[in-house]
Amino acid sequence: MNNRQGKIINLIYMVGYGLMALAVILYILFRTDVFDNDGVELLPFSADWRTEDGKSYQIDDIRMKNFGGSVTVENTIPAGITDSDAICFQSKNCSIRVFIDDKEVYSFIPRENLTGIGYGVAFHDIGITKEDAGKTIKMHYEGALRTYGSIVEVYVCPASAYVRMMVMRTIPDLLLSFAVIFFGIVLMAIFAWMPDKDSLPFNLAAVGAVSVVLGVWFFLDTNIPQLLTGKVYACRVLSRVFVYLAGYPVISFYNSITKLRRKIYAKISFWMSLFFAAVAIGLRYIIGYDMMFSFVRIIIVYVSCLIILAVIMTVDNARYCRETGIESGLRGYLVIILVFLSCCLADIVVSMLRLHNYSYIFFAKLGMILFIIFMLYYFLRWWIKDQSDIERDRFINRALQYAIASDAPDAKIKLILEYLGKELHARHVFIMEDQHNGKFRGTYEWGQPGKESAGVDLLYLPYGGLVDRMYDYYLQNGKLIVSDAEEYREISPAFYNILKTNDIDNMVINPLVINSRLSGILGLTGVPDNALSSVEEITKTVSTFLAQLVAQRDEQSRLFFFSYNDAVTKARNRRAFRKFVDEDIDLSSSFGYLKCDMKGLELINSALGYEAGDKLVIDMAAHLMEVFGEANVYRLSGSEFTAFGFEVDETIFFSDVARVKKLFADDDIKVNTGAVFCANGTKDMSKVMKRADELIQEERAAQKQK
Repeated sequence: MNNRQGKIINLIYMVGYGLMALAVILYILFRTDVFDNDGVELLPFSADWRTEDGKSYQIDDIRMKNFGGSVTVENTIPAGITDSDAICFQSKNCSIRVFIDDKEVYSFIPRENLTGIGYGVAFHDIGITKEDAGKTIKMHYEGALRTYGSIVEVYVCPASAYVRMMVMRTIPDLLLSFAVIFFGIVLMAIFAWMPDKDSLPFNLAAVGAVSVVLGVWFFLDTNIPQLLTGKVYACRVLSRVFVYLAGYPVISFYNSITKLRRKIYAKISFWMSLFFAAVAIGLRYIIGYDMMFSFVRIIIVYVSCLIILAVIMTVDNARYCRETGIESGLRGYLVIILVFLSCCLADIVVSMLRLHNYSYIFFAKLGMILFIIFMLYYFLRWWIKDQSDIERDRFINRALQYAIASDAPDAKIKLILEYLGKELHARHVFIMEDQHNGKFRGTYEWGQPGKESAGVDLLYLPYGGLVDRMYDYYLQNGKLIVSDAEEYREISPAFYNILKTNDIDNMVINPLVINSRLSGILGLTGVPDNALSSVEEITKTVSTFLAQLVAQRDEQSRLFFFSYNDAVTKARNRRAFRKFVDEDIDLSSSFGYLKCDMKGLELINSALGYEAGDKLVIDMAAHLMEVFGEANVYRLSGSEFTAFGFEVDETIFFSDVARVKKLFADDDIKVNTGAVFCANGTKDMSKVMKRADELIQEERAAQKQK
């Protein structure tokens, strides 16, 4: 099963689970006794109210402005009432006097408060008895201020049943309000609990504060607090003043998601919130401008100023990101913020149209829910990534500790590949390096024990047309994951052939970049399908460390070369010779030892110059390395070289000696040689070297006699 099929199956399970949960909830709501009234009948009593001129009205439709600011209406109390019944209704911004058969039984006179004469919504219940059936009930009410005021939702029923009905009507709004408040409290708790607050994706405390403020505001808009507590004026003050507390945390939150994060913006929003709250209160007490009229106008200006400030912050942040060359990362946030602001604008428009029985923050509630969903998604995505990053860092630290077991970079690379393969459950881990000949060749590999893996040391990849395209794809997408080989059948036939030839179902590839140049490739094959993304994240970091180890290995090789090789001829130097003789040579096995001394080098340097002498020395070293191998030739002094031959047969060694002498002769390089073969090795290398020197002396003496 591939990764895509696994994701589809998981999605099916999640959707199925959600549908089952929704079915259970809907059944409970609509097929059980959730909405039952326990046999209590709620009798609507809003129809057939008569004015003094005898006209009949639906009381909910009466507008005070059509009656000069006050109106008296009457109705007949229906038959069949009981002693537990009451006449229940809600009023908006009006004073009320109620009479039964011209006897005043109830009055409600609004009093001034911080917001003015208006009080918003109040609930009333007037107790009646079964003897009141058929009597005339008269209501006289007038607008608390000017011509605004109304009575709506009149029922004859027990007061408890009325409360139950109103609560059940607003359950969606109540749940929404509680969800917003709960979300805010949770975010603030997380903020208080988090030890490293700077690592958070945004200011959780600010978002939490906004959610609590708006959640309380939404809760007040349901009118349930007034219904349950009867505290009309406290709710009125909260609904008209509390909302100004949202501006400061809103800007603080937005400031936290920008890259610039200027503290001055949060300070401006704080004083802005304080200023507008002071303006609303000042207008109320200085010129008597009731908040029933000023609230919407001031809120429009207040929100507009916050939007302007946010626009300034956005432009400032965009300039900063452009100058520093970083991504702003605000696109998703801006979309959801614009959605929320659009919802608020819709509420403002509808409130200005004064639609009857409309919750003026209905769309704002909807926008807030969308905002919360987005923030939850973003926070959970950050949380999951953060936990993944922590685990990834732990994994990488363990990998580095595992590699510390060796001092040599070459050995460290092999240990890390082994650790990656075992811990990530990969079938095959390999490194391919640039050979500086247009091709990449495998240089390191690890294979899962018991599973076949391609021999990467024999595998070459051409740079042009394949590796370069793979690297371009990586740069464009930030990663290169092969989850299905068949996807590359048409895209890159050459790459597809490599995948199929080596039986590779999936692959994670990361480049090894040294000094801004692609120097190698780290690859893992046979990774579990559901772990491809996490493996890619881990190996992306590990590849950086591996690239440093490769560079360190190359630097160590260069240092070794200059420490143990002759700068002119590239043969091993005298220091390397002493190390080899003292530490590395196996004196128990057969070997041949050849010493060569060029004749007349000093005369050549004097007569023809050092360049001519160096050329002869270089040619001499090249002939020796051609016959005996680069690793077996040493320059002991200006004109002296020595070479080892590790042939088992003495004849082969002396055949190589004869061959190199012929090469010297062909280039007219005059050399005295001394060759010694140790068929059974030797116990004393100094005797072998001494014998070679004696042979050179004998050859010189023989040449003088001629």
